[in-house]
Amino acid sequence: EPFGIGNPSPVLLARNVILSRPPKLVGKDGLKLVLDTGTGSLEALGWGFGPQVAEFQAGTRVDIAFRLERDEYRGESYLQARIADVRASNELRTEQYRPGAFGAAAGGRVLPIDPLLDQPSARSQSDARP
Repeated sequence: EPFGIGNPSPVLLARNVILSRPPKLVGKDGLKLVLDTGTGSLEALGWGFGPQVAEFQAGTRVDIAFRLERDEYRGESYLQARIADVRASNELRTEQYRPGAFGAAAGGRVLPIDPLLDQPSARSQSDARP
């Protein structure tokens, strides 16, 4: 921090993450996912992704690009993933993530992270991603 016009917040990438609950439609076009972190869960919310709700179910593995944000609700503060892009995971894919590679313009820096969402993996460090 601080993030703003000249310094956008980083876009994180997690591959092969398991959805721990069925997806929910939020409002007219929002998508809410719950990601299994291995030690708990992380809620992910994305506006404009509602039409994709039928593509996912509990147990689906996804590749997800997101920004971490702090959200406050009823006096409690917690981390939430703001979805920049999401797709069903396919471990056979070999392409590298680029902003907009999934169809949305994510922008900002992309930092690969482990599906546990809390530490870089050895695989991520060996992948040369911008």
